[in-house]
Amino acid sequence: MSNFDSESIPQPGMDATNNKAAQGRRVSIGDFSLYLYCAGEGTPSVVFDSGLGDAWTIWSAVLPQVANFTQTCAYDRAGVGESDPATDLVPDTRTSLQMVEELHRLLHNAQITDPFVLVGHSLGGGNVQLYASLYPDEVAGLVLVDPAHEDQIVRGEAILPRENISLMDQFYAMGQEGTSKQSLLESGEQFRSRRALPNVPTIVLAAGKTVMPEGWGTWPLEDMAALNKELQQDLVSRTPQAQLIIAENSGHYIHMEQPELVVEAIRQVVSQVRSAKQPE
Repeated sequence: MSNFDSESIPQPGMDATNNKAAQGRRVSIGDFSLYLYCAGEGTPSVVFDSGLGDAWTIWSAVLPQVANFTQTCAYDRAGVGESDPATDLVPDTRTSLQMVEELHRLLHNAQITDPFVLVGHSLGGGNVQLYASLYPDEVAGLVLVDPAHEDQIVRGEAILPRENISLMDQFYAMGQEGTSKQSLLESGEQFRSRRALPNVPTIVLAAGKTVMPEGWGTWPLEDMAALNKELQQDLVSRTPQAQLIIAENSGHYIHMEQPELVVEAIRQVVSQVRSAKQPE
């Protein structure tokens, strides 16, 4: 969860950067609507997916800079920020597959031109991988910001004291998205059983530090950091074009602590996508 100040970002109806029109709007995806914010011009479009419980504004240090060189879009998942709650929402049952299908409908109903470069943080990082495996023709590149891994919860709990596990269970359920540890474990199985990722330019940005919030007690930080690095390296090994970058001065929220790294990773992937489209 984040306490990021949304007043620091361009608001709907304002220019985001370089006088390129920025627009926030609600888009119907059937029985309910999701909030979508887009800025900038150019292709490929860069689409941002946030971590658990985070609104689109979490990208405010990154999105305006990316809008300088291509179209950017970020959205609020159902039950978050300015989006409606899902009409079929059953508490504690919401999985990544539902979120991905809703994002797919959102982008198509909003007429955002594919293929996209998908940028995802944490749970959003797992979601965009699932999206790429389900709709490979719509994805031109991936930037994964300390992304979720299917083994993250189970292997993480193996190194945590019992009181820490209880705190994490509370965190998993606090995102107002209908999630719980059980539904996130199901999401992990969806990640595990997905089809192979498309062979597209991919950058994985991994946290170089592990820091827990104040008041959360004592944590095995070195063991947690080692596990996270192992899991991120595993994700990199799955895609031929993928590379791993360690954000040495950041914890989990790299896009807030070292936004320049995220912007440069997106710039690199966008450049590779554009170069691949050039005639020989």
